[in-house]
Amino acid sequence: MFATLPSFLFACSVAALACASDDAHFEVRHAPGVAMTGISLSVFGVYKDGRMSSEAWNELGPKLSPALGKSTCEIVYGGAVVASKPALASKIDDYARESGITDDLLRQFGPMARGDAILVVTMAGEMPRAGDAGMRRSAPTITPRGRRGGGRRSVPRPEEHPRPGDRSTLELSASLYSIRLERSVASIEMTYSGTDLDAALERFRQELETTLPRAICVGWDWNVENDPVPPDR
Repeated sequence: MFATLPSFLFACSVAALACASDDAHFEVRHAPGVAMTGISLSVFGVYKDGRMSSEAWNELGPKLSPALGKSTCEIVYGGAVVASKPALASKIDDYARESGITDDLLRQFGPMARGDAILVVTMAGEMPRAGDAGMRRSAPTITPRGRRGGGRRSVPRPEEHPRPGDRSTLELSASLYSIRLERSVASIEMTYSGTDLDAALERFRQELETTLPRAICVGWDWNVENDPVPPDR
């Protein structure tokens, strides 16, 4: 489903979970010895269909943030930053489109993160909400690309083009980058082949709560003297 994470990560659980008549399949990985309970997180934003999306969190945030102890979590790549720091937002998006969300990129934002880790949400594919009968849209099947830059990638880059005959599928993941260790340490990945986006997001929220018990999002400190610049590709 997603590109393989660094070798120090291992699959701690793989589950095929039924959601009514539709399937949600999960794969959870984390690095040995890294505590997942009570972790504080700063949410970077949403990497959707191969680029950063400031709008996607408007829908995902209220659904997923309660799993992180808030009604909605502050993100770096959101409306406020895009409006107030357009040059920085443009550089982040350009880098993400070319290289994905890498550890090298997230390292630039470590000094501003209030949490122990940075969480990135990756989303690919779309589907109608419950009640939108007959409006199901085809979504691309995600195939991992090869790694570049010595295996720096922490969040996979989706394939942009659908293949004929593929069934509509939503793929959603949350990846954790440890600020102290300066590397990715965990991922929660879901493939959902149903037709109800709200049901899919609820299943993902439940999995976040299970995998990251008592986690809390704590936002960002924009007063820190740090000028995050995406690394050279």
